Amino acid sequence: MSHDIRTPMNAVIGFSTLLTRDPGDEVKVREYARKISAASNHLLGLINDILDISKIESGKMSLRQSVFSIDELMESINVVIRHMAGAKDQAFQINMGKMSHELFVGDKVCINQVLINLLSNAIKYTPDGGEIRFEISDMGSSSSAVEKIRFVVADNGYGITDDFKKIIFDPFTRAEDSTVNKEVGTGLGLAITKNIITLMGGAIELESELGKGTTFTVDLPLQLPHEETDEHFWENHHISRILLVDDDKSICDGIKENMADSGVAFDAAYSGETAVELVKRKYAEGKEYSTIILDWQMPGMNGLDAAREIRKIIPIDTPVLFLTSYDWSEIETEALEIDVDGFLAKPFTTMNLKEKLIEVEHFKNSVSKGEVSLDLKGMHFLLAEDNELNSEIVTELLKAEGATCNVAVNGQLAAERFISSPAKTYTAVLMDVMMPVMNGYEATKAIRASKHPEALTIPIVAMTANAFVKDVQDALDAGMNAHIAKPINMDTLKNTLGSCIKP
Repeated sequence: MSHDIRTPMNAVIGFSTLLTRDPGDEVKVREYARKISAASNHLLGLINDILDISKIESGKMSLRQSVFSIDELMESINVVIRHMAGAKDQAFQINMGKMSHELFVGDKVCINQVLINLLSNAIKYTPDGGEIRFEISDMGSSSSAVEKIRFVVADNGYGITDDFKKIIFDPFTRAEDSTVNKEVGTGLGLAITKNIITLMGGAIELESELGKGTTFTVDLPLQLPHEETDEHFWENHHISRILLVDDDKSICDGIKENMADSGVAFDAAYSGETAVELVKRKYAEGKEYSTIILDWQMPGMNGLDAAREIRKIIPIDTPVLFLTSYDWSEIETEALEIDVDGFLAKPFTTMNLKEKLIEVEHFKNSVSKGEVSLDLKGMHFLLAEDNELNSEIVTELLKAEGATCNVAVNGQLAAERFISSPAKTYTAVLMDVMMPVMNGYEATKAIRASKHPEALTIPIVAMTANAFVKDVQDALDAGMNAHIAKPINMDTLKNTLGSCIKP
């Protein structure tokens, strides 16, 4: 512990000394500051790890149980890890097996911490150009209220010696090897990971072969919520038959298996040409598709060309979506010109599909009602959002539209800021739902019940990853004017605000 603390402290003190010697050398000052920042962040991470392990060992760590979506968990991990793997030119694959349920009860933050730690270690101890695999599968129920979920993190990296396997979960232990010694670490991550897993009633197993890679398997018993809030989603949104178009058969099979219990019928086509012919035949037979999902990178007829031909056959109100792991900005303009309704990021999740279908449905309803896209230039918003990355994204998106916003990091601050503001300060309130201190529903009720002159008229729009039918209704019941599912689409936001803000 002394060694691990003194090492970054030595860097901070040493480079601070050098900084005072060369204050006029801009290049050196910038480099020294960068190294001081890196050493400081490493030291902060070490302190946090020490506090975590101390809290666990003293029995003072408690779990915060809440309902969460396994799809949402997977997506949040994918956003972080795919970027990290990409920086080392590593292939990152996520495979999700058939899940009996979508919603579970558990400490999402702790589960996220465990999985991010295992995956970041896999990236750290795998050479550039290697492969990282993340799998989630349902192992069945031990009772009517508990389901066992298995998470597998595998890599083809350096591997672990037999001797180190015996102590790998002990605090402050690191492999003594010239290959891995260059990697910065505290030796606490896996100790914390194992303790959290044990606290949740789970188990972790390790398999590794030196020079060939490592596999961690985590089994967690997760409680099931008392009721599934979106039990009738597909029926309520009139989704009965979907066409999947992807030249990778395993992707089509995985999606079909993942949604086997949804009651939705699936057809698969493995090329653009086959998809066009299948659509012609099915529509001639009167078997229309509710939604069509295409990969846009296919040999022969690509997704754009296939969508263009399919749009000539199907009604304009049938959603057509692209499923892709690529940056779709390069084809977005062309795709919208041929009435593609949106993009789904790989790996496929039912939550993302539901969110996108809600977004598409809302947009089409808005168009049919004659709603217009609102020009946001000069407008000023109050944004309630506890996630710094999300608030930065929304702030920049609004800035690009010529609008500004004030950010409140929880519902209570948002309510207080609005209630204490003069009339006509804010054009609307953009309200996250899941926030600390006071959630979005409570904050909305506080605003509506206040004596502010605009308490009952200020438009309040829910902007949240909670995208199920019940969530939309909960937002309206709390006094909000509308609901937008994350990730935020500016066209959807402008259309939604256009329906809420009176000229």
